[in-house]
Amino acid sequence: MYYYEREMTEFYNLEPGEYVVVPSTMRAYMNADFVLTVYFKFDTDLSPHDEDGHHNHTPVSPTIPTDKEEEPMEKDATILFERYARQDKLNARQLQKLLNENFPRGTWHNFSLDSCRSLIALMDKTRKMKMNISEFSALWKKIDEFKNLFQSSDTNRNRYLNKYELKKALSAAGMELSDETVDLLMYRYSDSAIMPYLSLNGFIPFMMRMDRMLNVFNENSGKHMHLSFEEWSHVFMYN
Repeated sequence: MYYYEREMTEFYNLEPGEYVVVPSTMRAYMNADFVLTVYFKFDTDLSPHDEDGHHNHTPVSPTIPTDKEEEPMEKDATILFERYARQDKLNARQLQKLLNENFPRGTWHNFSLDSCRSLIALMDKTRKMKMNISEFSALWKKIDEFKNLFQSSDTNRNRYLNKYELKKALSAAGMELSDETVDLLMYRYSDSAIMPYLSLNGFIPFMMRMDRMLNVFNENSGKHMHLSFEEWSHVFMYN
């Protein structure tokens, strides 16, 4: 596929192996200078090919983390918090940097700034719009819980959840929803407008919202809620 753009960025999720990147111009026989920058999630050996198409040494396959290396609880929440927090608080950008640098995503998706604002709001019991150490510790445990739920629900192991796998995950978390409701939620929170799916980084804020709404509902009778407009606005809008 060719584009007329002067600069472009592409993201790919590839299985371990040997791949060749071949830049070319739109017009045949046209010479041009270019800059190719390649970023890898794991340690990878990248080598140029000579004019005969041979590389000068054997590339090493990417190192895939083990389950132990992927376990976020292996890193102490207090140490992480102190490394990124300022004045004993995490704002949304600091939380985003912490998560994207320390949480194993398994896909090219990062935690967005909006998702991190949402995570702070969902844990913000003091309404300070920042996260303290106790709130972060609780969040870190929830992240680990939902990561395990994601992995157990990802039956085809493609690192995304379709709507059937999402319904399975919700059911395992004690949230029995109709197919119609799951369709609506998938449309609202999907990572793609073309093929509905949820990545791990989208699934975690989604489950945090669902968990929060379920707790509020159960705390207020279980069948019918009795909240003031201000209380409901905090639940409905500030998340």
